[in-house]
Amino acid sequence: MDWWLQILAPLVLGAVAGLVSGALIAYATLRGYVGRQALKPALEPSGRARRRGRRYIVFEVLGTEPVGFEELRGAIEDTVRRVYGELGAVMFNVKLIEYDGVRRRGVLRVRRDFKLQALAVLGLVRSSNGRRLLLIPISTTGSLKRARAIVRG
Repeated sequence: MDWWLQILAPLVLGAVAGLVSGALIAYATLRGYVGRQALKPALEPSGRARRRGRRYIVFEVLGTEPVGFEELRGAIEDTVRRVYGELGAVMFNVKLIEYDGVRRRGVLRVRRDFKLQALAVLGLVRSSNGRRLLLIPISTTGSLKRARAIVRG
């Protein structure tokens, strides 16, 4: 029975110490968060600096059959939801801005923080309404004007 106390006592004490230290860390984090929230209105930027950055991804559609704007938009949104879920779709704010059916190039708008995830989504789009297609990213830019110039060629 003595050996049980030698093994069990340190385990129980370690678990209790871990819970206490975890609670202290959580409390300190919460206090820091509350403090930052109280200062937030004074530290918020205004005007143009307040807007979140966007990136515009120019891509080309490869496939045997032509694809329409709505069909392509649906395929991209479905892929975002399939891979990242509803929360990811809202966070990324992915939107097909324009698509030129003749040149088969389009512009995708995404939040700056999630550019790499949007590029991954483009690589995962494989079909739309039974039609096989492949989306190849050409360029990424910070302005819509530049993206439209790339689409025009």
